[in-house]
Order: sequence, then structure tokens, then C-alpha cells
Amino acid sequence: MANFDMAIDLGSDFVSVLTKDDDVLVKQYNYVAVSADGGEALACGNGAVKLYKNNPQSVKLVRPMDECNIKNKDYADCYFNWLFTVLNEDAFDNQRARILCVVPGGANANEKKQIETMFVNLGAKAVAFTEAPKAAQRIVSQEYKSHSGIVADIGSAIADFGCFTDGEMTGGFSLYLGGRQLDVAIKQFVEEQYNLHIELPQAEKIKRQCSLYDNNVAQILIEGVNYESRMDDKVEVPIRALYDVIANYINKYCVLIKSAVRSAQPEAAEKLKLGGIFLSGGVSKLEGIADYMSKNTGLSARVSSYGANSVIYGARLMLDEVFA
Repeated sequence: MANFDMAIDLGSDFVSVLTKDDDVLVKQYNYVAVSADGGEALACGNGAVKLYKNNPQSVKLVRPMDECNIKNKDYADCYFNWLFTVLNEDAFDNQRARILCVVPGGANANEKKQIETMFVNLGAKAVAFTEAPKAAQRIVSQEYKSHSGIVADIGSAIADFGCFTDGEMTGGFSLYLGGRQLDVAIKQFVEEQYNLHIELPQAEKIKRQCSLYDNNVAQILIEGVNYESRMDDKVEVPIRALYDVIANYINKYCVLIKSAVRSAQPEAAEKLKLGGIFLSGGVSKLEGIADYMSKNTGLSARVSSYGANSVIYGARLMLDEVFA
């Protein structure tokens, strides 16, 4: 009986899955909907978010995992049992499923062991792990035909960096500063500067309209609740006004990248400089981010066309060698 190989990206906001022989990306919210009174699991993934939106008073959302940290074992078991049933229940019932998990660069052995145990108990035949920068490097090297450089996978909660020389990861570091923290900064800025209360999902939508080009003259219409009048209100905010908020975060990435190049051995440093920066993850889609990082690091910077899905597509390319 043939094996059923899959790559799974255990992201903070989404869990993404690609199987070896199927091009359909399964991407579901990393949420379980539970009853507000008793905590009973009611729905998982995208269905959980929909149920919450329709019943916000009686339903709450919980994350079964945050990156590779299992927050609640019962909810995690419920979530992945549901997900694996959607994918191929027979593969797990017959011990044919082999899973390559993408985890942050800073994941420790205990966290990995907990994930491995959970998946084996749910019916997986084998479980292996790879770090997010390694998976992202596989897809960007295919796109740009380059095997050296710095891969920056900037996700929701973590920015993961990997330094690659001739395809080998020679160094890496993580920064717990991703898209979610940037949303918080935008929310705080709007509240402080415009006296307007907004929720984090709206801050995320605002972020998608922002730009790292300082000559952008467009404006964003922001709706919220005025702190003084307690009434619904709206204000037009110049994108340029949000420039410093966004740039402050991206500058931190640039500082780390420059430090990584300086601390590398001379031969490796030259290869990193020649390869430049490869950006993936949701934050990589910010307008002008590649040009901004290139200007502030002195390195070329390119963005993967796979964006937030770079890691999962790169991990699928690794399945044959991992499960050879």
C-alpha cells in the first residue's frame, strides 16, 4: 500500500497542508470554536471562524497551537483529527501518512516531540521536521536560481531568518516580531493620533494598504469609534502618516541582516552579499518592502511570488529527500 506524504506548515494564524501528489492547497484558520459556557468544541478551521462571526455571544475562538507550541492538547487533537479526516482518513487509519512539519527556527526538542507524539497517536506513520527558512529557501532558489543569500520568512508572530551558502544553512535567527505585532502598532497609532478605536482585524486591513515608499500620497479611510463622543466615526489617514510606524519595524529586520553578514566568515559573507535577501511570508507583500530593505542593507532584495505560502510549497519540494 502506497505511502501518503504531506507537508504541513503549523503557522500561528493558519495551518497549511500540501500532499505530494495533489496541487490543492488546504489552508485553514488555526482556530477551534468552543461554547462560551462549557468549552465544548463545536467546529474547527474556517468553519470555526464562520460560526464565531454568526454567534459572537455564545461562541469563542481558541488556538489549539501557536506556532509549534501546543496550547491545549484536547483542542489540538480535535483540530488535527478533523483536518486529517478532511485530507484522507484512510491514510491515517492504515498508517500510511508521513508528515513533514514546518516549525520556527527556534523550536526546541520538547515542542517537536509533543507534536510528533500527537500525530503518531492520530495515526501518522512517520513525522519529520524542517525549519521555516529551509523550506522557504527551497522555493526561492527554484524561483531565482540562487542557492546563497539570506531568507527572511516574516509570518504572523515570528520573523525567521536563515543564512544560506551554496544551499546549506550556515546560520539562522528568529525575531518574535511579525505581522501581528505590526497590526498592534497600527492600532495604537490610529488611537493615539486620531482618537479612534479600531479592532485588530481592521488594523490588519490597513496594513495591507500601507507602503514603504515615502512619496505615496494616497489616503486610507478608517472607520471606528471616537473615544470622546463614543459614536461611530471615520477619518481619512494619509498612507505617508503610517510610513514611520511600518518602517520602524522593518528597520529591525535590516539591522539583524546587516549584523549577520558582518559576523559571517569572509567567504560566506561575500556569497551572502551576492545572493542578497529573499523575502517570504505574509509581511513580504507590503508595498515597497524589497526596495526599502535593499536601500537600508545595501543588499539586493527580492520577494517570493508565493508570498505567505512560500514555506508550504518549499516544504513539499523536500518530501522525497526527507522520506527517501
